[in-house]
Amino acid sequence: MYKNTHSIILSALLAVLSLILSLIAVAVPFLPPFLKLDLSMIPLFIGFLILGYKETIVISILKNFLHFLLISHEPTGSIANIIVEIIFISCLSVFYKKELYKFIIGSIVATIAITLAMSVMNYYVLLPMYGYIINLSDLTNNLKLLVTYGIIPVSYKHLTLPTNSRV
Repeated sequence: MYKNTHSIILSALLAVLSLILSLIAVAVPFLPPFLKLDLSMIPLFIGFLILGYKETIVISILKNFLHFLLISHEPTGSIANIIVEIIFISCLSVFYKKELYKFIIGSIVATIAITLAMSVMNYYVLLPMYGYIINLSDLTNNLKLLVTYGIIPVSYKHLTLPTNSRV
């Protein structure tokens, strides 16, 4: 009973902390305003290390649901963020077995996986949907340029986060 209650409370706290950290985001110059660098993955790393895979997925979904309800009110960013976080945590869980070097290898593989997955998802689904929602035809006309010089560099922010956290 105690362990279950402890997991629920810690998951909720980490989701709220992740939501707060997502508010402190830095816009990337010369790119659309929805491409931002934030630190909201750090509580997910902590949740993964303490609670495990399933609870971390719950933290991610809860954080993005709260972000959608309270802050953004448009589904594209929340959907993209859930996809990124689930891919990242899934790749990390395959490699991480309580050893630092496997954590780093898992982080590198996860970063490459989200870069590839989000490049495809942004090109074919998310950016056209975002362009349609905000009625911005320039966005949909320059998808290849935006994915190459916007999505891919922003995806590599995840590569630096795990090496800064303690395992």
